[in-house]
Amino acid sequence: MATIHGDSPTRSRHTHSVQYQSSYVADSRMTLTHDIPMVPEVSLTTLMDSVLPTVPSNQINEVCEKLIANGRIETPNEKPKWECLPEDPKAAGRVKQEPKTFQFFEKIAQAIEESCSNTTESRLKLKVTGLTIPFSCRRNTSRPDGYFLMDTVNPPSTDKWSDISVPMEFENGDKEKDKIDNYAKVMWSMQHAMRGDPRRRYMHGFTCENTKARLWYNDRCDVVASEEFDINEDWRYLVRIILSILLATDAELGYDPSVVTHSPDNPGSEAVYDITIYNSKTKDPTVYRTIEIISDVGADSMVGRGTRVWSAQKVENGEPVGSVYVLKSIWVHQDRLTEHVVLEDIRAQQPTYSKYFLTPVDHGFAPLDPSDASIIFDTHSPLGRQRDLELTGKVLKTCPPPGWTPGIKTPSTSRNSVGRPGGIPNAPEEGFRDFRQLSNDPRQNYLIVFKERGKPVHELDKFTDVYTAIEGGWKGLHAVHICGYVHRDVSSGNILLLPPSDGHDTRGALMDLEYNKKVKDMTAPYDVRVGTEAFMATEVARMGHHRLSEMRSAVPKQEYTSFDVISAALDEALQSGSEQDPPRQGPPLPPFSYNPLHDMESIWWLCVWTMLWFVPPGRVTSEYQAAYRLVFSNGWDAKTRFISVADAFADRTSHLLSELRPLVWLMDLWRDSLNASYSISYQQHNTSETIQIDFKAIKFCYEQGCKFLLQLRDASKKLSFTLVPLSKALEPSTSVQAGTFAAAAPIGRFPGGSSRPAKKRRVDG
Repeated sequence: MATIHGDSPTRSRHTHSVQYQSSYVADSRMTLTHDIPMVPEVSLTTLMDSVLPTVPSNQINEVCEKLIANGRIETPNEKPKWECLPEDPKAAGRVKQEPKTFQFFEKIAQAIEESCSNTTESRLKLKVTGLTIPFSCRRNTSRPDGYFLMDTVNPPSTDKWSDISVPMEFENGDKEKDKIDNYAKVMWSMQHAMRGDPRRRYMHGFTCENTKARLWYNDRCDVVASEEFDINEDWRYLVRIILSILLATDAELGYDPSVVTHSPDNPGSEAVYDITIYNSKTKDPTVYRTIEIISDVGADSMVGRGTRVWSAQKVENGEPVGSVYVLKSIWVHQDRLTEHVVLEDIRAQQPTYSKYFLTPVDHGFAPLDPSDASIIFDTHSPLGRQRDLELTGKVLKTCPPPGWTPGIKTPSTSRNSVGRPGGIPNAPEEGFRDFRQLSNDPRQNYLIVFKERGKPVHELDKFTDVYTAIEGGWKGLHAVHICGYVHRDVSSGNILLLPPSDGHDTRGALMDLEYNKKVKDMTAPYDVRVGTEAFMATEVARMGHHRLSEMRSAVPKQEYTSFDVISAALDEALQSGSEQDPPRQGPPLPPFSYNPLHDMESIWWLCVWTMLWFVPPGRVTSEYQAAYRLVFSNGWDAKTRFISVADAFADRTSHLLSELRPLVWLMDLWRDSLNASYSISYQQHNTSETIQIDFKAIKFCYEQGCKFLLQLRDASKKLSFTLVPLSKALEPSTSVQAGTFAAAAPIGRFPGGSSRPAKKRRVDG
């Protein structure tokens, strides 16, 4: 019998929280290390062989011999030492700041370049400053201690992150706190370069505490650091690293050659990119020029999908022409079904549902080298050869020690991430992957162009538009289910409101199908998968079929009618003397796997989220903030109570306006229906190895959802006020003005002021 695997765990990311958007760099950096609290250590030689461009050994030996001959290396056969480093940095203590202490690295790089017989002068120069804030359109005022800077044709007045490779961090001391501080800073620099520049496929980094150094590497799958080496004793390793960087091409430094920066008219404005897509089927290249960024919040995390979305036009004869499209770039696992393939399958099986999806215009994978588009770049072969990293068994802690305080204040001139619905502080679960290990599955950069551009739910400001969009997303989701898939990532960002087009009225559409999975696919899961916490079904948040467990627990084992009966039963059990495992209510729970009910529950959560997230005029925002926190910022247990217990649902929605009570009442009815559907479906699989939801249940739940969404849309037509997102309403400068009606105090839990009692149900969950 084939092994049945459960789905991979889901965790929220700290870099998707409001803390990441802090005006303090130190606070933002903290979210990064909370997501990745430890980094695996790999052997230095395997890391260099895997991620640095190859330099012939005879060339390295020639450089080393010249360094010795020219006196750059003193006493090479006993205790080798760089001539420009007469004493260890540690001896300087805190009297001399790191940038000044470690300026010897500039001399080392210059000596290595001068010792190289390569006829072409390197475009890179190693720069140690620590006082320069490189220019970036993304919010960041960090000052890396050093980096390799691209020597551009027209040098700018200030260094730019887009021209920086191998950010470096130095510490005079070599205590544990010095190391952790360096690790956090170099990770921030690598991540910032990656998030701000879509050309970046990967980044190298470098840290040095006193004379102990490490090489770092980050791509969309992993963050790793080499084992320590001494820059004096192991000086040949340092030569190899610096020489490899100096001789590297742009592509070998991690720049994607199929993405070219097109200089904007205003030097300080957001860069524009010419992105070449090699069609998946024909391999024909088409160039698209970006117009504006629509969303880049996905690029904030060091590993993962790194999703970016732009508006873009085709380029012909060097100029943008024709229709404006939507271009999405996303790093997907190598053997995952691509979005255009899933869309083609759904459109072929269910053509009547086509209008509830976006229309692909072009699609393809970024090649390793544009000269051969058939060879696709992947993260496990960054230089075209399979990486072979050897773990040492050690991990490096990256979280700063207790008592560490925020540092630099960031000016408000540069922008934050685009495409997030905003946020209020929360405490998501630590981590989302075991970062002590390397990733198992490589990622490739997939690009797809869509015909339509819509507006995500979290950007809408009318409840009628909200429910129109969700209703279309619900119908698209049904097509996903009847074609045998589950979506697994329903959120406010991937359900859009589309304007009228191609004979269709304003409607909703479902997008982001790259995480679709066949329901019957029981193969091993991927090691990373991140959903959107607020919209997760409670079983997905727990990664277990808690509803089935609760259903079994609801069956009484024995009727206890008095305390005497309880005492007698316990005495009998104790006298038996048998030491057995606690009896189960049934067979072990099946491994967790997604099913269509989880997707449908996510739509329910999205509807609830809109009621708690959007603030009508004249309301006290603190009430909304408190209710939102109680439901969405208290973990899966709070969400489980909210959807399972009538009183919890009523309490958390009691602050809503009287005009919203019909919406609340409909959502409560839908809650009952959804819980009952889980109960009936799971009863049928009480003894099964897997939980499979049959088509009858899917059809029933879909039809019920259609009824509720239709009534929600009709009821919302009476609400004419403009909605304000809670994150904006909480801003000190924002005032939610009163609308055309007086803000009524919350009345009873349901219309008429009464509290409708919870229906009896067989499953409390």
